[in-house]
Amino acid sequence: MTKPAMIVVGGSSMHKSAGSWTGARAIGCLPGLTGNVGIPGGGFGPRHGGATHGQALGTITAEDRRPPGAFIPSQMPLVTEAMLDGRLRVMLLLGTNMLSSYADAGRVAEALGRMDLVVAYDLFFSDTARRVADVVLPGTAWLEELGCKSTNTHLYLMPKVLEAPGEARPVVWVLRELAQRLGVTDFFPWADESGPIDAILDHPGTGHATVAALAAEGGMRALRISHVGHPDGTFPTPSGKIELESAVAAGLGLPALPVAVEPPAPGRYPLTLCQGRTLTHFHGFYDHGRALPSLAKADPEPALWISPPDAATRGWRTAWRSAS
Repeated sequence: MTKPAMIVVGGSSMHKSAGSWTGARAIGCLPGLTGNVGIPGGGFGPRHGGATHGQALGTITAEDRRPPGAFIPSQMPLVTEAMLDGRLRVMLLLGTNMLSSYADAGRVAEALGRMDLVVAYDLFFSDTARRVADVVLPGTAWLEELGCKSTNTHLYLMPKVLEAPGEARPVVWVLRELAQRLGVTDFFPWADESGPIDAILDHPGTGHATVAALAAEGGMRALRISHVGHPDGTFPTPSGKIELESAVAAGLGLPALPVAVEPPAPGRYPLTLCQGRTLTHFHGFYDHGRALPSLAKADPEPALWISPPDAATRGWRTAWRSAS
């Protein structure tokens, strides 16, 4: 057996088919079973961040200051339900194309139509902005605003290098002005746009970086994290050790260990549509790629991918393209 060995988990695609939960559990057990935990180059390769390596950021949500109330969780079906039943009356959409991103577009369109006010802040004129927004605010691109980028190993300062055209303003400006005009004085307690970034970067994993410190260091800093997952040898389990058998899963009526589950027999619909992406496909970004001619040319229209055997049994003709 090759050691060290690492599994790089490629996003959420594996969770878009039947039996995916037990498959993910099985993969999650492999590093422990093969002795690839706690060694450099072993375990899981983080895709969007490595919390198990000590990587994290601060937060500015200030949930501890929220008054008691029935808050709506940031989950797509629950947001749609709140719009439909009247609990949610105003929507400020920050770069969000709900008609494209949310499930059941017809129901979402109906829900947005019941709003008292819909404001869309976006870089491109999306479906949602065109069809349902009462006000459209032009957003800024990343070169037109101050920002910061955190990868799995380093932190990068993204300084503003271009002036925004026309009336476009960064989202920080929009939120600050909105808070001032609504009289919510503690919503944006910072003097300028570097304030919220400094608050987010205030974490041991960044070395408590600030915008000023990053600028003084040439715009780049190595993260203060371990190259080994779970460096202290403790794990987020009841025992603090590696646990292959999950009492939490058992308590939910699920198998305590990952087991092979036969897929259900085909019913009325023998095929399942698993929505994914190709290299040049962008969902709601860039108005589905239509806003950028280069992307529109590379991915001119939707395509249905199907395995040749499934197509052949139904008499469908396919345009075969190899993986290369």
